[in-house]
Amino acid sequence: MLASVIVHRDDSGRDAHARQAAIGYEYSLSRRTDLYAAYGHIVNRDGAAYTVGDATNAGTGTTGINLGVRHVF
Repeated sequence: MLASVIVHRDDSGRDAHARQAAIGYEYSLSRRTDLYAAYGHIVNRDGAAYTVGDATNAGTGTTGINLGVRHVF
């Protein structure tokens, strides 16, 4: 089981705070191969506009789901 909580506090005077919570799970298929799933959600406050994205996409929503297979060579 995986879990994380991230809190962003805006000190610029706007007080546009945000909080992100995520949970995930890994299942081992073998010694080197795993399946994984994760769910995350962002709550924006006072005009904050943070979105769920990745390294190549800024994202458009506040909820994200990640599913995949990882194999270690």
